[in-house]
Amino acid sequence: MDKYKNFITRAIALVFYEFFATFGVSTIWNVPKLQAALIAASLPLVVIARETAKAFIDDGKFTKDEQNAVIEAAKDAKKK
Repeated sequence: MDKYKNFITRAIALVFYEFFATFGVSTIWNVPKLQAALIAASLPLVVIARETAKAFIDDGKFTKDEQNAVIEAAKDAKKK
């Protein structure tokens, strides 16, 4: 269970990072702060959900390497 706790903590940290990083920047574009932050935070959350499901579908297991790949995919999603 500890390996999943670490994964969930990392996923939450990534979502909060995107949320708060956008929260302050949104004033530049005159977009409501909460709306912009929620939209920015939802992208890594959706990628995490998609990649986690894909890892489970492959073999029914969720290894540490797959967890790391999911987090990296979510971190890179905004760059694409």
